[in-house]
Amino acid sequence: MARLDGIWTAELARANGWENAGTLILDGGHVRGGGNSYYARGTYGLTPQGVEMVLTIRFYGITRTVLGECHEEITVLLRGSRRKNLMFGRMTRRDKPRYSVAVRATKEATLARDVRRLASPVIPLDHRLARPGSVGGKTTS
Repeated sequence: MARLDGIWTAELARANGWENAGTLILDGGHVRGGGNSYYARGTYGLTPQGVEMVLTIRFYGITRTVLGECHEEITVLLRGSRRKNLMFGRMTRRDKPRYSVAVRATKEATLARDVRRLASPVIPLDHRLARPGSVGGKTTS
């Protein structure tokens, strides 16, 4: 599963083409992610046929119709194939498999396992940096 671990952008097939559906983070069999009106959590794994994910999606704000009905929370099953940094498949509701939509995802980045390997160092936030005329707590002129 380590090859699947990473940051993925997801898209759903719509009548006018592919629509951005958000970002998914795959890490050690767990999925977390979201978009502008939902967050998702679940699990994933490799199967003899390809890739399988089970996601619980929780909507907030304006609830969208997804896979036939409008709910604040749904559980979906994604099944598909993977080729290098691309996944293609279908998303269905577990309780109503007759509803489905095509999904594709692109791997955008791998996950750093050790902060020391990051290209940019993580710098602790210093509230003094936010004040105009101040750099690192020292007044500039």
